[in-house]
Amino acid sequence: MADEWMQTISDNPAAPALALAAVVVLVMIARPARTKAPADPLDTILMFWNKADAFTRRHLLAGVVIFGRTGASKTTGSGMTLARAIVTDERSSLLILAAKPDDAVMWRRIFAEKGRELLEFSPEGKLRCNMLDFLQNCGGDTREIVDFLMTASEVLRGESKGGGENGSFFQDEERRYFYHAVEILRQAGVAVSAPNLQRFINGAALSAEQLASEKWREGFHNQCLRTAALREKSVREQHDFGMARDAWCLGWPVMAPKTRSCVLSGMLNSLFYFNSGIARELISTTTNCSPLDMLHAGKSILVNCPSCEYGPSGVLLSTCWKFLTQKVILARQFKPDDFYHLIWADESWQVTTSFDQHYAATSRSHGGAMVYLAQSRDSFYSALKGEGGKHFADTLMGMFHHKVFHALGSAEDAEYASSLLGRRLETTFGGQMQPPEDPFNAIFGDMWGQSRVSTSFNEAYQPVLQSRVFFRLRCGGAANNYLADAIVIRSGEPFHNGENWILATFSQR
Repeated sequence: MADEWMQTISDNPAAPALALAAVVVLVMIARPARTKAPADPLDTILMFWNKADAFTRRHLLAGVVIFGRTGASKTTGSGMTLARAIVTDERSSLLILAAKPDDAVMWRRIFAEKGRELLEFSPEGKLRCNMLDFLQNCGGDTREIVDFLMTASEVLRGESKGGGENGSFFQDEERRYFYHAVEILRQAGVAVSAPNLQRFINGAALSAEQLASEKWREGFHNQCLRTAALREKSVREQHDFGMARDAWCLGWPVMAPKTRSCVLSGMLNSLFYFNSGIARELISTTTNCSPLDMLHAGKSILVNCPSCEYGPSGVLLSTCWKFLTQKVILARQFKPDDFYHLIWADESWQVTTSFDQHYAATSRSHGGAMVYLAQSRDSFYSALKGEGGKHFADTLMGMFHHKVFHALGSAEDAEYASSLLGRRLETTFGGQMQPPEDPFNAIFGDMWGQSRVSTSFNEAYQPVLQSRVFFRLRCGGAANNYLADAIVIRSGEPFHNGENWILATFSQR
C-alpha cells in the first residue's frame, strides 16, 4: 500500500509539493499537543489533587496548612508532593525553616532532582546575615528595628498574644525604651547592633548621683547621648532625640526599682541570644546572603537550624529569617513576572509570631504566602500562651485557603476539621415492630399479609463529614504500599464533585 502511494505521488508533476505537505501533516500529527498558557500567570497549574482538581499558583498564594499526628505522613505525603510541585515551578522561591534533621535531606534531594539552586544557612556553613544591619540598609527606621527585636523574641517568651495586663505593661515599656536606645545610637552614628544596644542599656544611670559622676559622663551611654546632641538634626529627629534623652536621663533613674528591674531584664533577655552562641555568629556579624537573594535571583534558602539540635537559638534564627523575609515581601510591588515567594515551616507553631496574622492577610497581593505544617491546633495553643493566644491561633488558621488533614490524633482536632464543612439537612428513616392486639394475629397475621411494621422518617442537620473519618486515613509506610490519605478542604471554591472537600491520596515514593 505504501509503495503504491509513493508511486502515485512520483507520477504526479506536483509530487515535490505533495510530498512536503504530507511530511508537514505527519509532523503535526506526531507532535504532542501543547498546553495553552493561561491568560493570567497566577492560573498556572502546579499539580493536581486528583484527576480533575487542579492546584494553581493562585491557590498557593492564598496559603496552605497541613495537619497530621506524628507518623501520619504529612511531611512525606502531601508535604513532599506539594514541595516538588513548587520547586518545579521556575518562578518560585522559598524560605524553608527546617524543624528536623531529616527535613534538610528531603529538600536537598528535591532541589537536586529539579536542578534548582538551594542555599543552606546553618552553623556548619559559611552563609551569614547581619539582620539589624540589613534592615537599616533597606531603609528600616527605628520602629522597624524595634519591631524586629520584639517580634523575634516572642518565640522565646511564648507571649505572642496574651500574657495578661502586667505582661502587656512590661512589654510596652521594653518596646518604648528599646525605641529610645535605637534612636540615640542612630543619631550618634553608632552601628545599631545587638552588642551596642546591650552596652548602651547597661550603661544607663540608675540615680541622680550617678548622672553627676565623672565615670558615667565618660562612659559609652553618655558618649552616645553627647554625640547625638551635637549632630545636626531635622525637626523630627530633634523631637525624637528630646524624648529619648528625657526617657534615659529623667525617667529611667527615678523609675521604681522593681519596675525598672523587670523592664531591664526583659530587654536584656531579648538581646541575649543575639549576643551569644551560634546566633551571634550567624546574624550579628557580617552579611553574605539575605532575603533579596530569593526575590531578585529566584534562589531558595534552607535555614537548617532545627530546635532539636540547637534549642532556643535555632528557633530564634528561623524566626528572624521568617520575620525579615515577611517585611521584605510586604515592602515590594509584585508584578506578574516577579518570583513569587513561599515561607515553608514544618512544626510551624515553634516560629509563629504576632506578625503572621497580618502577613497572611496581606501577603497575597505582594506575591508571598506561607505553607505551615503542624501536628494539631493544640501545638499552637501551647506555644501562644493565654486565651488571647488561642483566639489568635484560631484566626490565623482561618486565613489559610487550603487545609489538608492527614490522620489526626485528637477528638478536638477531628471535630474542628469536621466543623469547617458545616452541616446539611438529611433525612433518616426508621421502623419498628408493633405488638399485636389479638394473640391470634400474632401467629397468623404475617401469613395473611397483615404487617406489624411501622415506618417513620426524620429530618435533621448532620455534619457534612463525620469526625471519625479523620481517624481512618492511611498513614503511608510499607503496610499501606507507601500511600497516605488526606482530606483536603477548600473554602469558598467547591471541587469538581460540588463539595468543599475531597479525599486525596499521596505517594511517599
